[in-house]
Amino acid sequence: AGRKLSRHKRGIALSAARSFIFNDILDARVRQGSWNTILRGELANLDGSASVFVVKEVDDELVARCSAHDIHPSGSLWGAGAPQSTGEVAQLEGEIAEEHAEIAEGLIKAKVDASSRPLRLRVRDLQWTVEEGVCWLEFSLRKGGYATAVLREFVHVMV
Repeated sequence: AGRKLSRHKRGIALSAARSFIFNDILDARVRQGSWNTILRGELANLDGSASVFVVKEVDDELVARCSAHDIHPSGSLWGAGAPQSTGEVAQLEGEIAEEHAEIAEGLIKAKVDASSRPLRLRVRDLQWTVEEGVCWLEFSLRKGGYATAVLREFVHVMV
């Protein structure tokens, strides 16, 4: 909105704005049933890295790599140059950004570079114990993963 913020608050605001649009992209892919599937035109994310490549055609090898969690579907983190995906995936992401045009345009105006993030989160080193009716969980997440999201999914399964 053009208000001046401290450098720290500005970084948090830009991150929150990008996450807001990403979360809507993820929500649309969940409703579509494609959040766990590699689609033509999307950026496939190599597990454990920031490396991505555009999926020109979906073949058996890519499907197998996705099933094995070697690569992941991804969604745009909006900014200058977004979306980096193509075809129907870019169209979906563009429509969602258009719904939040003021935020999307603000990110571009703030010169935030577009990037992407996996649509799914791989939980590693999962261990649990139950003591006196309390479940204790230990796990590892890659950078950008939130334990609260994992815990929310555990609660959904348990309830």
